[in-house]
Amino acid sequence: MKEEIIKPGIVRRIIERVENENGLVISPETTDIILTAFLDTVADILSEGDSIKLKGYMTIYPQLYKSKQIKNVADQSIVNIPARYKAKIKTGTKLNNACKNLSKEGK
Repeated sequence: MKEEIIKPGIVRRIIERVENENGLVISPETTDIILTAFLDTVADILSEGDSIKLKGYMTIYPQLYKSKQIKNVADQSIVNIPARYKAKIKTGTKLNNACKNLSKEGK
């Protein structure tokens, strides 16, 4: 809500956390490669129709959305949207708890 963190910022935060908690020194390049590999692996798993469960953090799974017809407001025509799968994320307790105090603190 305050700012949008993009990939280089996430890489920097991962490096800081690993160094502070584990005393390991890793390069930004290595961290970027690992983060990209993780996200590509998630995409590969979803493309196979499987789901990912990261206990306490999230579950990611392919969700089937039924076909539907909607009205185009521009020209009042009917548009058919075919049935499709989209990635669905169900957050776990750690992510939910991370956001719990946002409304209390006015962030």
